[in-house]
Amino acid sequence: MSIIKDLYDIGKDLLGLADNIKQQKFEKRKAVAEVLKNIGDVLEDSYQKLSNNQYPGGNCQQLEVFSNDLFKTLKDVTDEATAQRIYDKLIQSHKVEQLMSELNNSQINTNDLRELAKASGYFIASARMMGIP
Repeated sequence: MSIIKDLYDIGKDLLGLADNIKQQKFEKRKAVAEVLKNIGDVLEDSYQKLSNNQYPGGNCQQLEVFSNDLFKTLKDVTDEATAQRIYDKLIQSHKVEQLMSELNNSQINTNDLRELAKASGYFIASARMMGIP
């Protein structure tokens, strides 16, 4: 469950940063918002597939690419240490495909997966808050 918890925590952290980032120029905010929306969409897709006992193939790679994009865009609107901290935690948690094995081995359950859906919601909410001019 540590992958899910980490993703949930990152989502909440980003939601907290959203107010500060809203003070930045719209173009920079929009770039961060687009990446956050993409991450939220991948997490939602992972949740939906895992909930239906389907393997979320390709989602690890997407999260890895989006993690790199987030670092680049986030350091333009916040300090580099914050961007690095979020990147480090996100890149360590990008292996959502591993959750299928954890689910099959009863290491996590459907209640745990709901936290993944919540994490997705935090990323998407943060994106919406940052994208509003």
